[in-house]
Amino acid sequence: MLTIPDSVTSIGWSAFGGCWDLKTVCYGGANQSAILIGGGNSALENARWFYHKHDDKTATETRNAAAPTCKSEGYSGDVYYAPCGVLKQAGEKLPVDPNAHAFGAWTLTAAPTIYAEGVETQTCAICGAKNTRSIIPKLPMAKVAIHDFTPSSKTYAYRSSITFAATVENPTPNGQIHWFVDGEDVHTGEVYTAENVRHSFFLQAKYFDDGKEIPQAATEIEKVNVNTGFFARLIAFFRGLFGLLPKEAQAYLGLDRVFS
Repeated sequence: MLTIPDSVTSIGWSAFGGCWDLKTVCYGGANQSAILIGGGNSALENARWFYHKHDDKTATETRNAAAPTCKSEGYSGDVYYAPCGVLKQAGEKLPVDPNAHAFGAWTLTAAPTIYAEGVETQTCAICGAKNTRSIIPKLPMAKVAIHDFTPSSKTYAYRSSITFAATVENPTPNGQIHWFVDGEDVHTGEVYTAENVRHSFFLQAKYFDDGKEIPQAATEIEKVNVNTGFFARLIAFFRGLFGLLPKEAQAYLGLDRVFS
């Protein structure tokens, strides 16, 4: 690339003789006729000519620009005159920007639970820095309910068997119902049968997930009333005594109706 200002009006004989690598000439004049070129300058005459001045009015373009990242310097870019491609101004290095990460897509790294929101994470492809956010709401709290159970309005017979059933609202993947009688864990499952009861007791259904109790899910502690009076015990005694008879004999004597 050869730049000739418009102040040059003539070029001497064979001034560019043998310059066969000369391909482009940028001349500040209006056209080639404005400059007198002497003989022996065929390389100059055969080059590609551009006619414009290298000033602020000439369009420019920036090349080789690179933004800084969290790990490497950037480059402002070299400014060239657009018509001819002559370098106007070299660029300069830009300092590392610790905040210029290249974060990828958000991925789930912690599923939501009844105690905590779910967490998503994105990772910088350049330095490995991580960015997290908690946007997935907590799971609804589990809650145990015992069906058809109104302990305050009912008294159960002495030495009878009582079956309780419970379900869970918003169950967890690995949850289990545990039945507690007088504070002791006596059974696991949705159904519990207290057999041959001989005294009143306190009943509660609790909920465990992966072996850990969820206190908020438990039912209230309820008292189960059992009739332990003299006549209740007497009836239970005869019920057990006559229960030894065959069912046909119990029906013949009407005992199935008396002790049912």
